Amino acid sequence: GKNPRFVVTSIYGDTPEDLYRWYCERGKAENDIKNFKRGLAADRLSCSQFLANWFRLLAHAAAYRLMVALRRQAGAHPL
Repeated sequence: GKNPRFVVTSIYGDTPEDLYRWYCERGKAENDIKNFKRGLAADRLSCSQFLANWFRLLAHAAAYRLMVALRRQAGAHPL
């Protein structure tokens, strides 16, 4: 069935369809960021500077990739 949505915005000049699409894409991006932070247990971004938080996320992502590689290597060699 129909799933009506209502958007209240101060953006002018676009068609309702364009605004709806823009807000859907924005929501998807926010959900992707949330999933990334939760998936890597990288939810502590309490620094006041952007670069510090960026480096923290980068370190979490690198640690995750190393852990995945280690698990794959360990699984490839039976005990």
